[in-house]
Amino acid sequence: MKNPQIRIDARGVEAEFRAEPVTGAKAVKSVIEKFREKYGAGDVRKYYPKFDVAVLVKLD
Repeated sequence: MKNPQIRIDARGVEAEFRAEPVTGAKAVKSVIEKFREKYGAGDVRKYYPKFDVAVLVKLD
């Protein structure tokens, strides 16, 4: 939260964005569910021990 700038690399294309924290329980739960669908519950549990925040990145 001290530095909201993030860099995303997708298939060799890099860009920098500003990440906005999302702490609302319903919004965070939605993100967690999407991660579980894509990566599986085991990996999500392994790499993300706390489910209290997510980030929103606006792609221009």
